[in-house]
Amino acid sequence: MNIFEKRIRHEFKIACKNNKKDDKIFVLYPDENDLHIWYALFFKLDKPFDNGEYIIQFNLPEEYPMKSPVVKFLTPNGRYQENVNVCIYGITHYHEEANNAATDICSMVNGVISTLYSFEAGIGSINTGEETKKIFANTSIVYNDVHNKKIYSLLNKFR
Repeated sequence: MNIFEKRIRHEFKIACKNNKKDDKIFVLYPDENDLHIWYALFFKLDKPFDNGEYIIQFNLPEEYPMKSPVVKFLTPNGRYQENVNVCIYGITHYHEEANNAATDICSMVNGVISTLYSFEAGIGSINTGEETKKIFANTSIVYNDVHNKKIYSLLNKFR
């Protein structure tokens, strides 16, 4: 078993433990056909993202955790473009120098969520007003059900 496989087994246990918490703000699960792809659905966020449910995708390289994942949002949110590889310092592949191999995917999801409330320009970032973010939040469930149906259904099993 290589480093990637050992790490993924460990991360899977952490994700399953998180998915069982009553006070969780996200659920996390790997793709059924490719352990290099993980999805997170987050919800119960603060304003202006309240009422929203957002899916992000992590593409883990074979060298994970020594190399950072590619991250993209699959749900419009007003902070990041959807279906674009985003740049988030310390989390994504754009800043390998800031990679910390000890950081697990659950911690990365929390880090991504925290960036929703600030604005730092970067690849994939957009700067919209609070009203636009509220509109995206209020339409996110329907958007996911139409555009991300399979992933959304899978992640909702763990809520």
